[in-house]
Amino acid sequence: MSRKVVMRPKATVAGRSFLFNVIFVALNIVSISLLVLAFHPNLTGNTTALKITGFAILLFSIFGLIVFKGRIALASAARVIVGSIFIVSGLVKANDPIGFSYKLQEYFEDGALAYRIKEWFNMPEFSFEGMGESALTLSVLICLFEIILGVLVVLGQRLKVVSVLIVGIMLFFTFLTWHTDNCNPGVKFTDRNRYELSNPIGQALLKKAKTDKSVKIVSRVDEIIVDETMSPQCVNDCGCFGDAMKGSIGRSLTPAESFWKDLVLLYFSIWILLAAFKKNQVPEKKKLLYWLTSLVLITLLSWLFAWWLPLLFAFFSFIGGMWILRKESTNPKSFWNLNLFLLVLSGLLVSYVLMYEPIKDYRAYAVGSNLSLKMKDGAEGKYLEYMTFKHKKSGRTKEMLLGSKDYEKERLWENKDWKYLSNRQKVIVETRLSSITEQFSPFLPYEEVNDDYLQFSFITNKFAKNNETFVRLYGKENDTMLSLKVGDTTILSESYAGFQMMDTVERRNEDFTEFNIREDILKLKKLIILSVRNLKDADWSEIEKLKDILKKSQKDNIPMIMLVSSSMEDVRAFKKKYNFSIPVFITDEIELKAIARSNPSLMVLKKGIVKGKYPKRALPDYKWLELNVLK
Repeated sequence: MSRKVVMRPKATVAGRSFLFNVIFVALNIVSISLLVLAFHPNLTGNTTALKITGFAILLFSIFGLIVFKGRIALASAARVIVGSIFIVSGLVKANDPIGFSYKLQEYFEDGALAYRIKEWFNMPEFSFEGMGESALTLSVLICLFEIILGVLVVLGQRLKVVSVLIVGIMLFFTFLTWHTDNCNPGVKFTDRNRYELSNPIGQALLKKAKTDKSVKIVSRVDEIIVDETMSPQCVNDCGCFGDAMKGSIGRSLTPAESFWKDLVLLYFSIWILLAAFKKNQVPEKKKLLYWLTSLVLITLLSWLFAWWLPLLFAFFSFIGGMWILRKESTNPKSFWNLNLFLLVLSGLLVSYVLMYEPIKDYRAYAVGSNLSLKMKDGAEGKYLEYMTFKHKKSGRTKEMLLGSKDYEKERLWENKDWKYLSNRQKVIVETRLSSITEQFSPFLPYEEVNDDYLQFSFITNKFAKNNETFVRLYGKENDTMLSLKVGDTTILSESYAGFQMMDTVERRNEDFTEFNIREDILKLKKLIILSVRNLKDADWSEIEKLKDILKKSQKDNIPMIMLVSSSMEDVRAFKKKYNFSIPVFITDEIELKAIARSNPSLMVLKKGIVKGKYPKRALPDYKWLELNVLK
């Protein structure tokens, strides 16, 4: 007797009702948006109603999707959302992989991410610091991985494997942004370090342990093992979109916003994962709809970031991908050919920016930036502080604005019937640091001033302003010498009638210890800056071209200076080695990293406006600068 086999219908995007599933998908997205808004830290007032509404719509939409078999429908929308954001996010990072590696290095610091492991698992010796040397490699791999996964999920290739990988990477990113948002600098953790017996740091800690309870010597037999009580190093920006968000809309995502962004993407990624294990063969026409819809979303993101390369990249990726996959059923290598195509396409972008500079420069020192305005574009925060008190007998709570008339009149903090409960802060205007902070303050110790510097008028004028003129007097009667600062007293007063004026001398003002040219840089008509993050690691293959630029700019009375973060000892050794008599000023390494990723790099300013930036691989000669930039 033959058994009748009942075939289950394959799951489709339409489910039981295409119209209803579209409505439920839309409601699901709306509910997520409401919840993100309700939990936003800057949203003040009673958000309970908003949270209840958001959760109610979310549950209703999920119930409707289950009833009308709309899991594939929501997963389809999720593929477009997640894939598009992955592509744009990966490309933004790939545009500046060196900058992203700096952010990874911040997380690899002992007091950053590692302290969670030290604290949770009682592993004081655990550390990520060794990964710092591989930060750039990891940065490139993450960028490429993110881009390729984004394209694959939109095109619907190997969704089981791809969705698992996406959920995995989103779990990691969500944990990372949760850590960033919840980092408390007031928390203490134990950090264990090992030093050789002869190590001066270890010896210093031995002495410190005698008076400081935060330092504990575990052992000093074969080596010095020290436990130190430390505070976490909190990272304020996850670097999710590199500098693009700050450079386009004026600010980066806050840690809380980054966390919620990743939480939402994780939610949608899980729906993709659940649907991936349903038997679903999407027709070619609908596959076309996926990537066309994705292009619309990528267009919006490209407009937001004022950079159209993601749109062009996605377009060619989708076109090329569909062409490669046109005979997928007959060619098992199509998937791997697609991955190779995406790897080459994104790899070319990464290779170019590593050799030169980011294609789209979102930093404060981008070409066209007015440095003077960038130093003043910050905003002082304005906040309202509310204090909550609780009545000891009735349990009634009362919230009052700090400093208000009622607050000062009732003085509940002095009333024995009331006790302080909590406080909350309402943000009126968020504190925003200037794009170029006070860290950009190129300086030079006074004693380092020599002829290399005094050839430029803005330095000699600054030098003269900080000198004081003294008059030397000689007393014939008592054979004495006096030195009087001009302006302190009247030289020809009766008190000095018996003294004869000999000469005048100039001496440095004792309060003047260093030159700071922060403001001078903004005022100069023309200035050529050679920025060098690290003298020892810099590529000096074009040193002769730089010497020629210095020589010819001096003839035209155009100042050329070098900004470094190295010590003056290293500066003197460098100038001697290369016979390069350029004025050198010291500034913060972070600012030098922001000026240019190339090491070294040339930047031309006119009255504080950046007119050109040239990495070491594309250094122009002076004639070209003269005709195209300096004229």
